Amino acid sequence: MTSMKKDKMILKIIVLGASNVGKTSIMKRYTEGTFSSERKASVGTDFMRKTITLNDAEVELQIWDTAGSERFHAGTLGNSFYRNAHGCLLVYDVTSANSMSQLSKWKEEVLEKLGDDNFIPIVVVANKIDIQNEDSPDTSEVLTWCKENFYGHIETSVKDNIGVAAAMNAITALAIETIRNQNMKRDSNEVS
Repeated sequence: MTSMKKDKMILKIIVLGASNVGKTSIMKRYTEGTFSSERKASVGTDFMRKTITLNDAEVELQIWDTAGSERFHAGTLGNSFYRNAHGCLLVYDVTSANSMSQLSKWKEEVLEKLGDDNFIPIVVVANKIDIQNEDSPDTSEVLTWCKENFYGHIETSVKDNIGVAAAMNAITALAIETIRNQNMKRDSNEVS
């Protein structure tokens, strides 16, 4: 369900991925315009807000990040993190084959926690393109996986502020479209 506040749409966007892929950095770059090269692991859940206008809609984004460790996804924390989510960014580090291989696990967790009746759009974010080099893992399997699952794929560099706003705007636009389609379907079912 989407909250409305004086014609403002409130959307909950969740950000998932392995530890150290840059989830919190993406959120801070997007909401505060800042970047720090210091690595500080998230503990539990982090939450940030930003109000934007997109496609003629005023939207308050509530962006949720949780630590990449499995221990923070069990039980009550995991359930409240996913509850009422409208969109998901799955983030991986283009220099880490391990983070790429975990994308399927994160996707399955989203589907399991939300259930079959709660579809939300997913955009895959390839972070740290500023440090990618010839020794970095091949991302072609991830691109194929995204295509097979009908997920968007956006490359970002939080450090260089490349693609971060595009990723957030993409998931926001998809979330708005999904909500509008669900509302139209519900309204047509009520008329029938």
